[in-house]
Amino acid sequence: MRAFALFLVPVLLGAAGSKELRLVMLDPAHFHAAQLQSGPLAGFSRDAWVYAPVGRDLAGYWSAVSQLSALSPDPAHWRFHVYAGSDYLERMLAEKPGDVLVLSGRNRRKI
Repeated sequence: MRAFALFLVPVLLGAAGSKELRLVMLDPAHFHAAQLQSGPLAGFSRDAWVYAPVGRDLAGYWSAVSQLSALSPDPAHWRFHVYAGSDYLERMLAEKPGDVLVLSGRNRRKI
Protein backbone atom coordinates (compact mmCIF):
# COMPACT_ATOMS: atom_id res chain seq x y z
CA MET A 1 0.00 0.00 0.00
CA ARG A 2 1.29 3.46 -0.86
CA ALA A 3 0.77 6.39 1.46
CA PHE A 4 0.87 9.97 0.27
CA ALA A 5 0.66 13.29 2.06
CA LEU A 6 1.22 16.96 1.35
CA PHE A 7 2.65 19.28 3.98
CA LEU A 8 3.60 22.93 3.71
CA VAL A 9 6.38 23.60 6.16
CA PRO A 10 7.63 27.15 6.60
CA VAL A 11 11.36 26.94 7.18
CA LEU A 12 14.16 29.43 7.11
CA LEU A 13 16.42 27.93 4.49
CA GLY A 14 17.85 31.29 3.54
CA ALA A 15 16.39 34.35 1.86
CA ALA A 16 16.26 36.37 5.07
CA GLY A 17 14.79 39.76 4.30
CA SER A 18 13.24 38.73 0.96
CA LYS A 19 10.01 40.48 0.06
CA GLU A 20 8.63 37.40 -1.66
CA LEU A 21 8.68 33.86 -0.31
CA ARG A 22 10.61 31.25 -2.27
CA LEU A 23 9.10 27.79 -2.74
CA VAL A 24 11.10 24.56 -2.44
CA MET A 25 9.65 21.19 -3.48
CA LEU A 26 11.38 18.17 -1.94
CA ASP A 27 10.89 14.88 -3.76
CA PRO A 28 7.39 15.76 -5.04
CA ALA A 29 5.41 12.62 -5.74
CA HIS A 30 1.80 13.61 -5.40
CA PHE A 31 -0.73 15.40 -7.58
CA HIS A 32 -1.44 17.93 -4.82
CA ALA A 33 2.14 19.21 -4.99
CA ALA A 34 1.55 20.05 -8.64
CA GLN A 35 -1.80 21.65 -7.84
CA LEU A 36 -0.01 24.11 -5.60
CA GLN A 37 1.82 25.36 -8.69
CA SER A 38 -1.16 25.50 -11.03
CA GLY A 39 -0.86 29.28 -11.10
CA PRO A 40 0.72 32.21 -9.30
CA LEU A 41 0.72 32.23 -5.49
CA ALA A 42 0.26 35.59 -3.79
CA GLY A 43 3.38 36.59 -1.88
CA PHE A 44 5.62 34.04 -3.62
CA SER A 45 8.45 34.54 -6.07
CA ARG A 46 8.11 33.10 -9.57
CA ASP A 47 11.20 31.00 -8.84
CA ALA A 48 10.66 27.53 -7.42
CA TRP A 49 13.29 24.94 -6.59
CA VAL A 50 12.73 21.22 -6.99
CA TYR A 51 15.03 18.60 -5.44
CA ALA A 52 14.30 14.95 -6.11
CA PRO A 53 15.78 11.64 -7.18
CA VAL A 54 15.41 10.75 -10.84
CA GLY A 55 12.49 8.41 -11.30
CA ARG A 56 8.80 7.77 -11.79
CA ASP A 57 7.67 10.12 -9.00
CA LEU A 58 9.53 13.11 -10.44
CA ALA A 59 8.25 12.32 -13.94
CA GLY A 60 4.68 12.12 -12.62
CA TYR A 61 5.06 15.46 -10.85
CA TRP A 62 6.31 17.14 -14.06
CA SER A 63 3.46 15.62 -16.03
CA ALA A 64 0.90 16.98 -13.55
CA VAL A 65 2.58 20.43 -13.49
CA SER A 66 2.50 20.54 -17.30
CA GLN A 67 -1.16 19.57 -17.47
CA LEU A 68 -2.21 22.10 -14.84
CA SER A 69 -0.07 24.86 -16.36
CA ALA A 70 -1.85 24.40 -19.67
CA LEU A 71 -5.12 25.27 -17.92
CA SER A 72 -3.72 28.30 -16.07
CA PRO A 73 -4.36 31.88 -17.18
CA ASP A 74 -0.58 32.41 -16.69
CA PRO A 75 0.94 29.10 -17.90
CA ALA A 76 4.54 30.38 -17.92
CA HIS A 77 4.43 31.86 -14.42
CA TRP A 78 6.85 29.54 -12.60
CA ARG A 79 10.59 29.47 -13.23
CA PHE A 80 11.82 26.09 -12.05
CA HIS A 81 15.32 25.38 -10.77
CA VAL A 82 15.71 21.61 -10.68
CA TYR A 83 18.24 19.28 -9.14
CA ALA A 84 17.64 15.57 -9.77
CA GLY A 85 20.06 13.13 -8.19
CA SER A 86 20.45 10.62 -5.40
CA ASP A 87 21.90 13.27 -3.06
CA TYR A 88 18.93 15.63 -3.51
CA LEU A 89 18.37 16.17 0.24
CA GLU A 90 22.01 17.00 0.93
CA ARG A 91 22.06 19.35 -2.06
CA MET A 92 18.95 21.20 -0.89
CA LEU A 93 20.35 21.61 2.61
CA ALA A 94 23.66 22.89 1.24
CA GLU A 95 22.06 25.39 -1.16
CA LYS A 96 19.35 26.68 1.21
CA PRO A 97 17.28 28.01 -1.70
CA GLY A 98 14.01 29.14 -0.15
CA ASP A 99 11.61 29.91 2.64
CA VAL A 100 8.74 27.42 2.31
CA LEU A 101 9.39 23.71 1.96
CA VAL A 102 6.76 21.43 0.44
CA LEU A 103 6.95 17.80 1.45
CA SER A 104 4.73 15.57 -0.63
CA GLY A 105 4.81 12.00 -1.66
CA ARG A 106 5.75 8.74 -0.09
CA ASN A 107 5.66 9.01 3.69
CA ARG A 108 8.23 6.27 4.34
CA ARG A 109 11.05 8.26 2.71
CA LYS A 110 10.01 11.53 4.34
CA ILE A 111 9.87 10.25 7.91
